[in-house]
Amino acid sequence: KSLKYLFELIELTKGENIIIFYLLIILFNFLYFLTPLPVIFIILFNGFILGSFGFYLSMIFVTIGSILLFIFSKKILKKNILKAKVFKDLRSKAKKFKIIRKTNNSIIFISRYIIPYFFHNIIFGLYELRLIRFFFVIFLAEIPMILALNNIGKSLNIFILENDYKFSDLFLNIHFLISFIFVFSVILIVSSVEKGIVRKK
Repeated sequence: KSLKYLFELIELTKGENIIIFYLLIILFNFLYFLTPLPVIFIILFNGFILGSFGFYLSMIFVTIGSILLFIFSKKILKKNILKAKVFKDLRSKAKKFKIIRKTNNSIIFISRYIIPYFFHNIIFGLYELRLIRFFFVIFLAEIPMILALNNIGKSLNIFILENDYKFSDLFLNIHFLISFIFVFSVILIVSSVEKGIVRKK
């Protein structure tokens, strides 16, 4: 009940002053995507509050946040790390591993689903990697996951705010089901592509 009341209050605020509401949503998204907090929550929130528009908002700010964190890591963290002898030794040892020596697009793409958003941007900022290449790969990698989470958020909106909505109906919601099927299919395709690349090598 308290959760339902909270979301009803948010909807009420949206109706009373829509300009202030969207400005707060934009500011909140911008700041959130620059923190180490799990992005799953803000993406679900955007889908819940904004519906389909939440997908575009999440894509915009996950992209902006990724670029800013990547640049911060490459321009600031990398310089400071290289100044410390202990990190120089670690870096030279790390280069012995194939994944460090050659960071291909498949590794960047797949690791986006494994390494948390914040640390993924920071880690790859330390690599000898161009921003445009990183941006292109992570943009494509984020589409299916954000689309799925946004659709789940939209489904939860109906489930929480509708009094006559049954729990079983949530799993019969077409948007809810398609999102999971879509993400599962993408993961299978990415895994198959990665296996093919490894075989060729």
